[in-house]
Amino acid sequence: MTKFILVLYVCSMLTGQCDSGRIPGLEFGSHYDCAIVGYETSLAAMKDMGKETINENMLAVKFECRPVTIIIPKKKPV
Repeated sequence: MTKFILVLYVCSMLTGQCDSGRIPGLEFGSHYDCAIVGYETSLAAMKDMGKETINENMLAVKFECRPVTIIIPKKKPV
């Protein structure tokens, strides 16, 4: 079974560098659900940083939906 976790990166278009990434603790059952929340969370992050900070540093938020394979161990025989 594959789940997805959302990872956000704040990037400067001035330097071309991104931070190391933040995992907001969100896990999803499909890539679609992760991507939709990724766009919503990115927009909220931009609004939280504010227009002045965004403009001064030419910031943008990118995200990825990182697949995480969950392995369920088999039951041991009794």
